[in-house]
Amino acid sequence: MKRRLAFDQSGAAAIEFALVLPALLMMMLGVVEFGRALWTQGTLQYAVEEAARYGAVDDQASSTGVVTRARARMAGLDAAAVTVTATLGASSVTVTASQSLNWLVPGLLPADAVSLSATATHPR
Repeated sequence: MKRRLAFDQSGAAAIEFALVLPALLMMMLGVVEFGRALWTQGTLQYAVEEAARYGAVDDQASSTGVVTRARARMAGLDAAAVTVTATLGASSVTVTASQSLNWLVPGLLPADAVSLSATATHPR
């Protein structure tokens, strides 16, 4: 009986799956979190570039109008949680946006959050 149990293969796949599952889930969640951070960074960059272009082209643009334009271009983000500043100089317009991105799965990555920022300067 002992010899038969020692060479029994039934249930081996279930045990292997249980050993591999945590690593596989952590890898998949890490990919999702990294993709979300990359998407947020791209959205911030797009918004500041559009706002800087608007501030450079429109002669009547104010810093408040440029900030409003940047917030309007942040599709999918909570624009109220993003810090946006605009500097309208005589020769250029600079727009900066920053946001703290909290992870969906706490404890998966070493830091609880990451700070993302984007800056665009457009000549007038």
